Amino acid sequence: MTMAQRVVATAAALMLGLGAFAGSAKAQGTTITVVDFGGAWQESLKKAVWTPSFDKLGYTMKQDSLQTIADVRLQVQSGKPAWDVVGLPYGECVAAEAEGLFEPIDYSLVPNAKDMEPGVNAKTFTGGTVWAAFVIAWSKKKYGDNGPKNWADFWDTKKFPGARAAYDAPRFMIEAAVMADGVAKDKVYPIDLDRAYRKLKELRKDVAVWYKSFGQATDLIKTNEVDMIPLLDGRIIDVMKDGADWSFTFNQGIINGACLAIVKGSANKAASHKVINEFLDPVIQANIPSYFSYGPMNSKAFATGKIAPDVAKRLNSNPENLKLQLLLDSVWWGNNRQQAQLKWDEFSKN
Repeated sequence: MTMAQRVVATAAALMLGLGAFAGSAKAQGTTITVVDFGGAWQESLKKAVWTPSFDKLGYTMKQDSLQTIADVRLQVQSGKPAWDVVGLPYGECVAAEAEGLFEPIDYSLVPNAKDMEPGVNAKTFTGGTVWAAFVIAWSKKKYGDNGPKNWADFWDTKKFPGARAAYDAPRFMIEAAVMADGVAKDKVYPIDLDRAYRKLKELRKDVAVWYKSFGQATDLIKTNEVDMIPLLDGRIIDVMKDGADWSFTFNQGIINGACLAIVKGSANKAASHKVINEFLDPVIQANIPSYFSYGPMNSKAFATGKIAPDVAKRLNSNPENLKLQLLLDSVWWGNNRQQAQLKWDEFSKN
């Protein structure tokens, strides 16, 4: 190698080293703490969404977990929150916004948020990562492919005799009740609570099990204790994958999601906006069905070519399935949660 060639090679190696150092410095210089519900859920979320987003941005990721907005409240009250981006169910997002626990969202920094469903984004939070839908499921051994296709069918014990389970909570069940009573899904809100509870009383005597958790609901299916049950679509899809001979319908399903927000007082507001924008990127959202039996919140994920057609058919946010469902109104729930729960408690006792 000539002297000139050695000089060129040395310069090239130096430039490569500087580039690697610059990339490392960039990653080390921006650290964002993201927070969700922990456990296997968060581990899958990390693989599907968080890691590819942080890799793309060159940021360093830290993680933590939470239980409710009370944990966010403590962060804000500290005056120096350690958290940046948090995921919460929509109802808690609404409550947290009312308390002033989130930073306002600058939507010019989150262009991917424009692809969310109407009504999903708010002043201080955007749509999140996945949708979950409360659907009617039935045993194919009992009904074949002709199980209950709407809430009126679920209430109809003459047309569909069999052991029923129902969710022991007002959320979802009062929406189901008014639809069973003939209210069109676009007229459900504001919910007529008196009408809902009158309809629920008609069903009460025919419910074999009022389940307390979705884990209990899947156990009822596995042990063949019931013939029909309303529960989250991801749960029924998972037990079907495990061999349960069941089916379900998205018709009159009640779909709900999570939000993404920036904790009030975060020292990394601009970078947190960029993280949220990447979480909502349709290409990254298209990873979700590989880890969850729920649908991505960005509908453009279905146009990326990354979701196989047979998988897309069973996802709640597939546009063909989404149009059949009711979007749960978290603002209504934020304003009426206490009254709905008090009436549920009274209903449960009598």
